[in-house]
Amino acid sequence: MNWFEKYAYNQEVGFLDRYLKSPPDPYEYIHYVRDYLDDQGIDYDSGKFDEDDFNASEEWLNHASPAEKENFLEYAKEKSARFNEDPYTRPTKDQMQYRRFAKPGWLVHFTDDPWGIASDGFIYGHDDIEGLALTTLKSKKSRQSYPGFNFAFDADSRDASRALSGRRGGPKYGKHAVVFWAAGVEAYHYGDEENQIIFWGPSVKKDMIFPIESQGGDWVVNDSSGRVRKAGDFGSVVDWVENNYRLLQQTGKREYNIKQEKRRQNEKKHSDELERFDRVVAP
Repeated sequence: MNWFEKYAYNQEVGFLDRYLKSPPDPYEYIHYVRDYLDDQGIDYDSGKFDEDDFNASEEWLNHASPAEKENFLEYAKEKSARFNEDPYTRPTKDQMQYRRFAKPGWLVHFTDDPWGIASDGFIYGHDDIEGLALTTLKSKKSRQSYPGFNFAFDADSRDASRALSGRRGGPKYGKHAVVFWAAGVEAYHYGDEENQIIFWGPSVKKDMIFPIESQGGDWVVNDSSGRVRKAGDFGSVVDWVENNYRLLQQTGKREYNIKQEKRRQNEKKHSDELERFDRVVAP
């Protein structure tokens, strides 16, 4: 594993990768067990289910034969799709199709706050695999509560270009974007009808996040001093960032050092003023 791979890999993405490519699990449909037993005419102790439906369903699955579990799984998946079940109760892997483990590479995430992400990192996300396919249905307050998984596109993909405009002509996810380096899991999202890369937000290093802005029909990349480094179409700006990110890093470090020095000078000036004030008012 080379340095760039070590830089971006994390266990959360590894766990998601294993989950999405694993076979369906009947326990993820445990809320259908009683319906299955009723519809199939299978005898069971209804009193146990009346008392504690979840534990009784789990107990039945624990003792079911492999063939019974397979029959139940087919029943539950078909019923879930046929009744257009509340997506929050459907397994995430039912709403996404696993594509691949996306090795560390350049990704793009659309947002209305690119400089905030560049400054603070991906500090918010979806903290659990359950409900991962439904993050856009969550309230803003809920989405900005915990660190977790976020969504992006391969920076050079057709899906990234298509996301520039939604069905109503405006941006699908955000007016601006950040280009960044990370690993993730690529999956096809059935609801959004596109390939997306899911990454763990806290794993992305802030010095590898670069804002790009949509301005008057062009895309623009500025360095941290505000100087325009590149303007053009989306693809050309993304390519420029990929090939010149070290220049942006150097500018960012220089600007940071200048700001730190100014802060130290201001603190010293304030301290000197307090010292002079103390000498004046001293008895």
